Amino acid sequence: MTTMKNMPLPYCDPEEVGISAAKLGSISNLISKAIDDKMIPGAVTVIARKGKIVHAEAQGYKDMEAKSPLALDSLFRMYSQTKPLVAALTMRLYEKGLILLDMPITQFLPEFSNLIVNSIEYSEPSDHVRGCYAQMLETPACRDITIRDLLTMSSGFSTHFPMVAASHQATLEKVWRGTGFHPSDLLSDSINNPDRSYEEMVLAVSQLPLASHPGRRWHYSADFDVLTLLLERATGSPIDELISKELLEPLGMLDSDFYCHPEKLDRLTTEYGWDTDGNMVVRDRPETSEKSINPDRKLMSGNGLFGGIISTPGDYLRYAQMMLDNGIWKGNQLLGRKTVELMTTDHIPDSEVDLFKVPGYGFGFGVGVRRTLAGVHMPGSVGEFGWGGAGGTSYFVDPSEELVGLFFTHVFCYQFHPLADLYDQFQARAYQSLL
Repeated sequence: MTTMKNMPLPYCDPEEVGISAAKLGSISNLISKAIDDKMIPGAVTVIARKGKIVHAEAQGYKDMEAKSPLALDSLFRMYSQTKPLVAALTMRLYEKGLILLDMPITQFLPEFSNLIVNSIEYSEPSDHVRGCYAQMLETPACRDITIRDLLTMSSGFSTHFPMVAASHQATLEKVWRGTGFHPSDLLSDSINNPDRSYEEMVLAVSQLPLASHPGRRWHYSADFDVLTLLLERATGSPIDELISKELLEPLGMLDSDFYCHPEKLDRLTTEYGWDTDGNMVVRDRPETSEKSINPDRKLMSGNGLFGGIISTPGDYLRYAQMMLDNGIWKGNQLLGRKTVELMTTDHIPDSEVDLFKVPGYGFGFGVGVRRTLAGVHMPGSVGEFGWGGAGGTSYFVDPSEELVGLFFTHVFCYQFHPLADLYDQFQARAYQSLL
């Protein structure tokens, strides 16, 4: 176990900021037991309140076979937890006047012109006896997709497998195969050997009909991949250089990048997953990972494909604390206060994020936003926001309690395992410790 090193905020005794040290201690026991039970190889947990760290621990292994210990400065694949960073980057460019949120994406991505929508027309119940069933209709999209649609994941893109008709699977493979998210990639090495470039994969999305009209409905899709390509074209800079200049360097997130530098390879976690029998197995080793062996290929996805950005808990805490402090980090105003408010407001009041185990979440710009406490099974606050990644990482920010929490493990699709409840338990215990 390692504690308190390599962290960007000062440490204080929990009681100084209204937290019970005794209740906080249950988090260590929770993670330790999960490691002993082989539910996870290890985890880093961090809690900060009022700008001070009250809990920061690394437990377990970076690599289970080598028995190498996990550390607070270990590098994790962020996957979809890259989205909040790209949203912040987008708003930095918005504040500079380089883009507008209601700007049609066709201004930079003409390939997405003249999109059509697949809609279902259901027959009358009385017609069913005559063999009349729902039929698929294709209609022109009601309007162009905007940058705001991408930020709120309400573009209508149909790249998430449940949203795609069987007739479109061939096109879908051009988008997903080799990214690590296609079914054939889950326990293979094809994540390191995609057949096409990232731009080709993103542009393949334009060949698919939309699942809904732009702005009408939230669903998880390739919005942030399209946004990544748009930002590159709008600025003429690759996404790694752009996000480094505009966000990572000003925040001091010097360990965060889309690829792992050779001198940091010993800090990159081994990624695990589950085989068809439910056993935890190695999915991606540092020395053979796309993150280390092919930096010149530039497979860099703001949506999280190929692992997204790699980062440390300490680096990500910098971003989370900046968002809690209304865009300010170390006295530097990276985002305007009203910009942060706009980013963390629920923009989908007539829809709901359906990826969470708990109801009551809307969506802002790249983050889920809690809209109610009614009907949920764990404590929190209205206005709490955050997101997670497919590699097993998650974070939350609670402005009303001035609270930040990070839970980082390294098991692919951990959150979607039926028995995976560590993040929920971690967040619940963080709230239970408040005095």
